[in-house]
Amino acid sequence: MLASVELDANIHVGSLDVLRAIFCDVDDETCALAMRLIDKGDFDRLGELPGGDCAIDLFTATDPLSEAQNIVALDHLLQVLELLDTLAVSYTVDFGIARGLEYYTGIVFEAYAGALGAQNQVLGGGSYRLAHLFGGEDVPSTGFGIGFDRIIDAVNPQVPEPPRLLVVPTNDARIYALHVANELRSSLVTDIDVMDRTVRAQLAYANSAGFDYAVIIGKKEMETSKQTLRDLRTGEQESLTIQQIIDRVLGHK
Repeated sequence: MLASVELDANIHVGSLDVLRAIFCDVDDETCALAMRLIDKGDFDRLGELPGGDCAIDLFTATDPLSEAQNIVALDHLLQVLELLDTLAVSYTVDFGIARGLEYYTGIVFEAYAGALGAQNQVLGGGSYRLAHLFGGEDVPSTGFGIGFDRIIDAVNPQVPEPPRLLVVPTNDARIYALHVANELRSSLVTDIDVMDRTVRAQLAYANSAGFDYAVIIGKKEMETSKQTLRDLRTGEQESLTIQQIIDRVLGHK
């Protein structure tokens, strides 16, 4: 079964109909440049273009939806927003989304993960017409792209790190210690020293490498079949069987 995870993301929804209405009186090249500047957030250069100041006023408006309705009809956008409201999807109306690609036609959207800092966009897409450019029918389409690496960085599965054990054998107990390690691995994250280090050196390594427990095994442990479990966080230790160690570490007893 897959673990359930949550992505804390903010969805922004915009409409290119509004932006194209602002720049409807300029030539295609200037309109395309305006879209690229909006996509990059370069409002200084945008303000130098005809209609640029109007666009900037829209982006900075307290109520951008009302401001946009003074520019062009928003029937389709309002229908989309109504559907999002019905589905209880949280969103922000953002007319600063241009996508930077000329084949986008209307609704555009992006998603941002707050946990990622400056490079926080994890998704972008919208409606477009592209199939006819490759010999297909001129049909409306909708698509999006996901930044998988950023999503992996942003997702917090809420799964705590499992406790880590280091099996620490004396020289005459290494074969038996391998057996113990294999048994523990059925339930716990378990490593074992393979460098023939002294017990003191192994324990020093366990502390420096962030292990939670050390399972110390010597001649006495072999004879009694009870291993010494040392809690490296508290320094407390006790003699336990393999199953008792598993139960103790997992919090069953």
